[in-house]
Amino acid sequence: MAPDASDPELRISAGAIRLRKGGVPVVCLTAYTYPVARLLDGHVDLLLVGDSVAMVLHGHKTTVGASLEMMIAHGQAVIRGSARACVVVDMPAGSYEATPRQAVASARRLVGETGCQAVKLEGGVTVAPQIAAIVAAGIPVMGHIGLQPQSVESDGGYKIKGRTEENVAALYRDAEAVEKAGAFSVVIEGTVETVAADLTRHIS
Repeated sequence: MAPDASDPELRISAGAIRLRKGGVPVVCLTAYTYPVARLLDGHVDLLLVGDSVAMVLHGHKTTVGASLEMMIAHGQAVIRGSARACVVVDMPAGSYEATPRQAVASARRLVGETGCQAVKLEGGVTVAPQIAAIVAAGIPVMGHIGLQPQSVESDGGYKIKGRTEENVAALYRDAEAVEKAGAFSVVIEGTVETVAADLTRHIS
């Protein structure tokens, strides 16, 4: 029997995830499909519908191959396959960077057409206005700093972050900007472990 995804009250909320800071660790895994969501739902707090689906299931070389329509389709499948987990859907490259208005329109479409609990977008200082606008529109946002897969081509490849003082300072600026903009949580990817731990303690 399929899980009852129709009752949002049964799901873990973005706000509940935020309240776990410094307490019980959050269990988060990636899901792109209905069967995987069904398998994971009872064992995790959060399911992330990542734009890596473009590479894993659609054969693109980078996550830039993901489209809004692709993320909506996979978001719908994961929502249908789950009933408990907080579902966060990635905003694909090109759907939010131009203006806060574009970001809000894309986020509204993702939430409206999938029923997900939050969206995730990559960037720090440069996308803080977009995060603030989406949050102001009533949509929870998960931030994403450090290594940002949507920017690997312009960044010269997959490079570990936090190895220089200059880069560490930039990471702190990004973390603070995302926090101030109202994100309920932040992914710190591909970053030196000690730096990531310090950043985690630094922000709320």
